[in-house]
Amino acid sequence: MNIIQKWATKAFALTNNPVFTKILMMNGGIQKHTEVNYNNMCKEGYQNFVVYACLDKIVKAATAINWEVATYSKDGALKKIPNHPMKLLIENPNPMQGQSKFLERAIKFFFIGGETFIHKIDIGKTARELYCYRPDRCIVEFGKDAGQPIESFKYQAGSTITIDPSNILHWKSFNPMDEYDGLGRGLSLLAPAARVIDQNNAIKQWNYSLMKNGAKKDGAFVIKEMLSDDAYDRAKEALKADYNGDNPGGYMLLEGGADFRDFGNNPKDTDWLEGSKQTIVEICASLGVDPILIGFNEFSSYNNKSEAKKSLYTETVIPLLRELADELGQFLGLADSEFFYFDLSDIAEMQENIKEKFDMVSGVTFMTENDKREYVGLDAKDGLNVYRIPMSYIDIPEGQPIQPPQPTGDDGNDDVNFKALSGGGEQKSIKQTKALQVFNAAIEAGIKKQQPIIGKYFIDQAKRIKKGFKRADPIEIKADDQQELTEDQLKTLLDSLLDWDAENELFASTIVQLYLESMGVGYSIADEIFALNLKETGIEPIMNEDLLKWARESAAQQVTYVNQTTKDQIKRIISDGMEKGLSNAEIAQNIFDQSQINSIGRAKRIASTEVHNSIIKGNHQAMVDAGVKKKKWVTAKDKAVRGNDPKDKANHVVLNGQIRDINKPFSNGLMHPGDPDGPAKEITECRCIEVPADFE
Repeated sequence: MNIIQKWATKAFALTNNPVFTKILMMNGGIQKHTEVNYNNMCKEGYQNFVVYACLDKIVKAATAINWEVATYSKDGALKKIPNHPMKLLIENPNPMQGQSKFLERAIKFFFIGGETFIHKIDIGKTARELYCYRPDRCIVEFGKDAGQPIESFKYQAGSTITIDPSNILHWKSFNPMDEYDGLGRGLSLLAPAARVIDQNNAIKQWNYSLMKNGAKKDGAFVIKEMLSDDAYDRAKEALKADYNGDNPGGYMLLEGGADFRDFGNNPKDTDWLEGSKQTIVEICASLGVDPILIGFNEFSSYNNKSEAKKSLYTETVIPLLRELADELGQFLGLADSEFFYFDLSDIAEMQENIKEKFDMVSGVTFMTENDKREYVGLDAKDGLNVYRIPMSYIDIPEGQPIQPPQPTGDDGNDDVNFKALSGGGEQKSIKQTKALQVFNAAIEAGIKKQQPIIGKYFIDQAKRIKKGFKRADPIEIKADDQQELTEDQLKTLLDSLLDWDAENELFASTIVQLYLESMGVGYSIADEIFALNLKETGIEPIMNEDLLKWARESAAQQVTYVNQTTKDQIKRIISDGMEKGLSNAEIAQNIFDQSQINSIGRAKRIASTEVHNSIIKGNHQAMVDAGVKKKKWVTAKDKAVRGNDPKDKANHVVLNGQIRDINKPFSNGLMHPGDPDGPAKEITECRCIEVPADFE
């Protein structure tokens, strides 16, 4: 036994010493780590199995992501730019490499060397080719100009190429020791893990040496008597023939007082596996890759490989690519409003994120269906700017007890105002209570959304009228001896204030959108609360040319009526102003002020009527599509229901509970409450609903 073997036997007898200490003691007790530079990181770092496997996973995940160039539209929606020159350049960076190989070089150079040098070749003012260079072959030359501190880049590959700084992207990691304060070289991302990598390499090498029996002998035969040379040689040959080579193991027969002393270590002292496990976990942690992804399932912090791969994308790959994309966007000269966007639709693990997001918003009622689609990363669809409200939501004022409603048993006439539910009052069917509550909640939500839109139209219209009034002079229109304008003169003046055809078209588009959204809401609610089992909800399944035609014609009729009211109002203000001797500016201001005041009430009245009527129309269409045979009129049955006041021009009290065939009108001539084809006295600010006849 030589001196090293004796020292090793003594060292490994210290059972409390950790495995790393024993390795160091076997190597002379001096801890010597690999110097961090590009060549060493390639040999000792990249050629380490764990490091190689981690970088391979990162690169494969990164190259699976589709790059797009995108911008935001005026309304804030994400808009992809198809076939953008820079997208095509990323896909085909140069004649020798495709996107995957180019990104592999960029990412691996970045990890190993802490930096990547990307050279662009311009044709004219547009980048046409991209090349990625080895960091150790690139030289950064600094000049004396503070405005351009980097004078040039040089690339050494056989010959030396000098490159203008504007044509080189120096993508580098943060280096706290950079003497040029961010302009110098990056720090290898393997540097923080270098010592752990050294330990892992040492463990593997030592374990390999043990297996090869190269570090020390397994043991020794001790014989008390001195053997002759012939006996010594014969014993060696016998051991070699019977117990080494192709005949390991087995039982050994000793004679002549021979004794065997084992130099081996017990399992506790030579637990290389535990030491190896620790270094694997630490290397993976430093590179942002879960051990399960490189085959070490027992070390994983996730339940399955899918979760670990999703973490690889969200915590390592996507942040890394975003950093590169930000640098490339500026380097390649994307417009201020343009940026690189990552399309993750082909990444199976990331689709789980979409599902999680969808589960989060699928039940909320404060977002339209398109808002939900945008939140999970899907494109908006026509007709889905609608709210879907479950029937089971009932608002109960804080502090008020609920009195459970009970049916009254009268002829099916058991409705009361749903708003009185929590405060007592007449009692009614629970189902009809919920139906009224759900429809009214949807109507109120629709009014809340549409009222400011309609109100803004009136205010903007008032501004246009005021501006037009400055161009027209009512005093010049009338004759000198006239005290007031005639109807024809007023019409001439009004026609000069605005392009009323354009006004009608603008307002009609707003009303048509209101109709379509509200009908979709009504269709969806009916499907849910009446259990109609329609396959699809929203506006799409009921959209057809007849419905569009009805929406346009009804909107045109409504808009004509509304703008005629506006004209009558302007006529009155002009006449009053001229009678009082007001100036043109004063009359114009009165028109504007009055329009602002009236806009609130007018917008609310129009929104209330049109939202209710179109929601109930959508509800009626859903019942027709589901094959409902008979329908029933249901009122709120409170004092506000028309017919309670003798002065009311219509009577809905008598309609409550009335049943008709689905294709027959009710006794007031309406196909359903709020039928847009009905007269104003029947539909203006109506709150009644329609339900299947058997819905109690």
